[in-house]
Amino acid sequence: ADSQTTRYDWSWKTKTTEHRFDWGWHDGGYTFPPADPLPCTQDCFDNVLFIPGIKGSVLKVGDDTLWPPTVLSDDLPQLALTPAGESVNDVRVDGILNEFCISLLCVAVYSPFSAFMDDLVATGTINKWEPLAYDWRYSPEHAAKEGVLTPHGLTNVVQQIEELAADSKSGKVTIVAHSMGGLVGKAIIKRLEQEGKADLISSFVMVGSPQLGTPQAIAAMLHGDGEILGFGFIVNPRHARTLSQNLPGAYSLLPSSTYFSKVSDPVITFDATASFTDPWRARWSNTINTYSEMFEFITGQGVARTKPNEALVRLPEVLNSNLVVNASNFHNEYDTYLFPTNIRTIQISGWGRPTMEAVNYTENHLMPGYKSLWTMEGDSTVVYPSSISTADAEIYFLNLELFNKNAQRDVQHVNLLNSLPIQEILSSAVKRKSVNETTYVSTLKPSPTTIEPQIIISAHSPVILGAYDQFGNFTGINPSQNLSSEILTITENIPGSSFVYTSETQGIFLPKNGSYQIVYKGIGSGPTTVTIDSMSADVTTSISQYSDMPTTNNTIATFTVSETESGAAVINLDLDGNGTIDNAVVPDGTIPSLNELIILIKQKILALTAKDKLKQNLIKKIEALENTIANKKIRNAKILAHLDAKALKQSAKGKISAADADMVITLIDTLESQSDSVSFDVSIITQLREKILALNLKTATKNDLLQRIANLENIEGLTRSLANLTIDISRKASNGKLTDVDAQALIDLLGQVENAI
Repeated sequence: ADSQTTRYDWSWKTKTTEHRFDWGWHDGGYTFPPADPLPCTQDCFDNVLFIPGIKGSVLKVGDDTLWPPTVLSDDLPQLALTPAGESVNDVRVDGILNEFCISLLCVAVYSPFSAFMDDLVATGTINKWEPLAYDWRYSPEHAAKEGVLTPHGLTNVVQQIEELAADSKSGKVTIVAHSMGGLVGKAIIKRLEQEGKADLISSFVMVGSPQLGTPQAIAAMLHGDGEILGFGFIVNPRHARTLSQNLPGAYSLLPSSTYFSKVSDPVITFDATASFTDPWRARWSNTINTYSEMFEFITGQGVARTKPNEALVRLPEVLNSNLVVNASNFHNEYDTYLFPTNIRTIQISGWGRPTMEAVNYTENHLMPGYKSLWTMEGDSTVVYPSSISTADAEIYFLNLELFNKNAQRDVQHVNLLNSLPIQEILSSAVKRKSVNETTYVSTLKPSPTTIEPQIIISAHSPVILGAYDQFGNFTGINPSQNLSSEILTITENIPGSSFVYTSETQGIFLPKNGSYQIVYKGIGSGPTTVTIDSMSADVTTSISQYSDMPTTNNTIATFTVSETESGAAVINLDLDGNGTIDNAVVPDGTIPSLNELIILIKQKILALTAKDKLKQNLIKKIEALENTIANKKIRNAKILAHLDAKALKQSAKGKISAADADMVITLIDTLESQSDSVSFDVSIITQLREKILALNLKTATKNDLLQRIANLENIEGLTRSLANLTIDISRKASNGKLTDVDAQALIDLLGQVENAI
């Protein structure tokens, strides 16, 4: 412009916003005062701030990454806080955890979600999204109050939201929070409200957030279980428990007092048959189902106990009472917090995955220990009532059981944000649209009766557990890795399966309608107990148990379970890993069949520490006993066939009535159904004898039939063979050719054979 009085209005459009500037002459020079951007009129969507869950941010000291940890490192101890809450090292936050990598194996954590958010930007749906990585070791309020210390300096969270809102089409921000990020998000929104800036937030979406805490945190804090978020890896429970003791962030995940008003089920139970629980039961009865009782127990009050040795993770830790109180104060402030009315609040609960609902203290291998009690009404970490506790908020359930089964996926708490149904909800929230219910997403909680019945295989230390389905898919701890490593990988490739673990126990949930090969491998020496349970409509029923089986570092065990065979499964033990089955274990309380006992005796003989010639001699005698048993079965079958034919013949001649013949034949058929045995049900034999005596037959015919029945009962040859074997084994023990222990084990098995006969 060449005139001081001329004004020119200029406007232009960038990719997303129209700008208008009024250029004018002022004080002898040109001025460029920008006017306000024109208001957005179409697709005015929010920018997004993402808050990850606990252990979802990368933590570093200098260039050294402490979280996620590396194998054979001292990373975890360097993350410790002092009891006063001070970081031992200068730890900085360096972004969210997109992948969790150990050696060459990487598991996606937030990378698929990050790609989804990047696509919203690339397609012009939103201008920008930013992750708010934070130091998850501290209280959820820490980031809002103190900011986030990064390698580039201190991030002011409120300022970050202001800048994100300023660049947003709508001038507002949607906050998406996962897991513990929901608690952090609540604290941030309250801080904005206190500063009069809550109108910067359009929507707040909580995905799987333990708003009231969750029982899984009790097991994590007291025993090092589950790492709260495992990312497909098992971190040494001893180190995990030690690290958690001074972390306010971990304490914030313990069930709050409000939790107990929403959930009637106890969070801790005590086995009345375990004597070590007597003092606890005297104080709290058999269950802990109030906050005050839980506070007493976890802090070692009410019934005093000392902190256990670091390595004894089966014994409950004594938690820092000050940090428990601080976490309680946090929940008292935020559990009932009402969001500003201008903020749309959405809470999403994952549902249909095995989730810990209580710690049950019981004996394992005659030692004080514990196990987890499970429910399907959660996302594998958070039980559903905790994740939907905010009043006046939209509630949505993602049916993980159905989605995983149909999509052949393994979606659970840790990777909820990577699933398409969750991303569709987030897209609706960002676009300010209503959320549509689908096959997998509903506003009403699904019923446990809709969940496919499960078989639960559990193994108590010292083994690793895995399962293969008929197609070769594997679920469990990968047996081909270095099993002495501090960090082990887990796989869940069987459709509809889940792997769960504690410091004491591993468990595999499997669809009940399949057939599976179960394998476990020893990683230490000691007894192993395996249990098989079923779960239907969220009710667990015991099927069978195999107690205190011997295990060494070389032990490999296999067995098959299916809907029809679970209760009778036989565990084949290869004690030394040489490929030879050393023992076949039947369920506790089961009386083995004759065939099973013979197999057990042979396996025991082959495993003896004796000369090969002696073992071969004993095997020959057992095989001779087998032949005697087989011949007896053949004779029994001939006798029963003769009795059957005789009854039909006498009936055809009119010597006995059709009704009497039918009764005799029915009794004979019952005996034939016991053909695997060499002796028969005494009551059936007695009924058959009495019926024959009552028949109107010639004396000679009756005597012939009665003699044949007597022959059925005659097992003198078998008992004589067993007695001779027992004497022979005792003699070899007295001559030093067999140890007393081995000899007694064989004699005990022969005694079982005699009982079966």
